[in-house]
Amino acid sequence: MAVENLKQFVFRNKEVLMFIVGFGVMHIGWYNLQRNSTLNKAIAASRDKETLKEYKRLEREINTNWSEQSSSQQQNQPQTAGLIITSAKSFTEKSSNTH
Repeated sequence: MAVENLKQFVFRNKEVLMFIVGFGVMHIGWYNLQRNSTLNKAIAASRDKETLKEYKRLEREINTNWSEQSSSQQQNQPQTAGLIITSAKSFTEKSSNTH
């Protein structure tokens, strides 16, 4: 008897029940969308944080390498200048001898 009454109730109120079920599904979908949006924002923020850490690490590495190179270049600069002057002199001598 109760099953028969339930069947009649469902048959008579199909549209209302479909609306309630649809509204519930839509609400669950909206909730999941909001949750995923929040998760995606959190993931993006953590990636940005990691990217910023990586950028700062690379910046420190570049500055360290730059200071090391600049100090080694200052030590080698007189030798380099001497080589350039010597090669320029030899080039001018050779070019003047050929003419």
